[in-house]
Amino acid sequence: MRKKELWLFLAKLAAAIIVLGYGWTLWRFSYPDVFEPIYRPFFSLVGLKKWWMALLLDHFTNWVPFVALVLASPDLVTRWKRSLAVLFGGLAIILCGHVLLSCAVDELVARYTMTKMYYKLSLPLFFVNDSLPFVLWLLFYPELPGRLFGVKFLAKSSAA
Repeated sequence: MRKKELWLFLAKLAAAIIVLGYGWTLWRFSYPDVFEPIYRPFFSLVGLKKWWMALLLDHFTNWVPFVALVLASPDLVTRWKRSLAVLFGGLAIILCGHVLLSCAVDELVARYTMTKMYYKLSLPLFFVNDSLPFVLWLLFYPELPGRLFGVKFLAKSSAA
């Protein structure tokens, strides 16, 4: 049973990543225009000088694996309320991460321009941002790694 469920999960994950990834390639240059009205008040509040899209846009793709993981997760339809809450909650966290990453990159560019120190300090921020979808999926679905892969992550122990 677990093997069949795992293969179904992987097939749905691959299909979702292909469809969402292709959609992102078509839509990615519209992302700043769509979300700037949401971000602008916060950016002006914190004094963001420039939104460094050339440095950031490729890292804003992290919503794709998150949505794909949620859509591929077992019980998507039967637990649709939870799935919607996870989807919208996770996307809100990811968008907040984009805002924070934008502010951090602006500050690092202002201090260090494109020097070795900028790259040394920004790289860990990009790694955290890029891994956020997987961390969120594990936090929202702690039982699934054990169910799909036979590995316990944060799931409650059955030993009493």
